Amino acid sequence: MGIESMVIGKDTSEAEVKSRMEAWQDVLAHGGQVAFVIEKGALEYDTKVSYSNDYGMNREEIVGRIAEAAGDGFIVSTTGKISRELFEIRAARGQGHGHDFLTVGSMGHCSSIALGVAINKPSVKVWCIDGDGAALMHMGAMGTVASVAPKNMVHIVLNNEAHETVGGMPTVSGNMDLTKAAIACGYPEAIKVTNETELSSALDRAKQSDRLLFIEIECALGSRKDLGRPTTTALENKNSFMQELSKH
Repeated sequence: MGIESMVIGKDTSEAEVKSRMEAWQDVLAHGGQVAFVIEKGALEYDTKVSYSNDYGMNREEIVGRIAEAAGDGFIVSTTGKISRELFEIRAARGQGHGHDFLTVGSMGHCSSIALGVAINKPSVKVWCIDGDGAALMHMGAMGTVASVAPKNMVHIVLNNEAHETVGGMPTVSGNMDLTKAAIACGYPEAIKVTNETELSSALDRAKQSDRLLFIEIECALGSRKDLGRPTTTALENKNSFMQELSKH
């Protein structure tokens, strides 16, 4: 791409960074771009930061409950740990992955992908498992989904008020009401879930619903330390998903 760059590692000194910036001044002055590529572990911070919320339900268990409720339906899951958890849940249950589309590296787009599937495959139930950070990133998609209002789509947002996959930094979802936002966007029905009883009720409602449904589920921060990653490639995932969809 013609962009001059410098890799910053654990042994890189401040003097080296300063020297490189001075050398780049002419490039920047003429409208060029430069880039620092920072290796993992290269930066340190003196203060220990701990992120948390007051929610009690475990996200991976919730994802498992959704997968069970979806049955033979199709799931589009957001990027990050939600998709990683869904993949491992399927593997642990001895199930295939053809009914799941893992939105790898496309944060904020899973609801739009789910919408496209729901429109073109009206005979199947489409379950979108979104995250609060992802939903906020492309919030305009909620307006589009609501305007089309496919009867066969369930839009679920797992809200832990954080960008957990990249460190747990808080989102602004703790200062707003996503359920009311969904109603304001035009979703015909929206449910907020705060405990196990409400979760069971909401998933039963989702299975029976014959109209677009929005469900916000409050969940705790945290995941298993041994949480793995999909063992299939993104291309393999897409192809198997399309193959299963073609049967309907």
